[in-house]
Amino acid sequence: IYRFGDVYAALRDCYASLSLDPSNYKAHLRQANCLHQLKWHQLALDSIRRFQQRFPDQTDKIRSLAKAIEAEATKASGKTHSENGAESIDSLERDHQRTAVDFKTHFCGHCNTTTDIKEVGFIGGRSQFVAAGSDD
Repeated sequence: IYRFGDVYAALRDCYASLSLDPSNYKAHLRQANCLHQLKWHQLALDSIRRFQQRFPDQTDKIRSLAKAIEAEATKASGKTHSENGAESIDSLERDHQRTAVDFKTHFCGHCNTTTDIKEVGFIGGRSQFVAAGSDD
């Protein structure tokens, strides 16, 4: 979920997941990580602190992420409002919303260990069929 360009979509998925199950500690952790990668330092710091309060038995696993978020938030707090991007968060938000992808369909299928699928293509007048190829 953290590939370049997918961070904002992953953040949206975390919010959706938490609306369904607020006790999902992985969604809380990934939310903090996404906010950190988006350089939304104060939101990331708030998120990681909520994680630490809500899941104290999991804090050892996230020590390095928490330190990185706290360092970035401290560094950003010394900057002016416009230097840390707070004024432009609305334009960043619009850009992320425009480029985020919602995945409406998930395909599950057979796992073939004897061939490597190199490409998947959609065929049909409305791209309603999945075509897969192999180099064997």
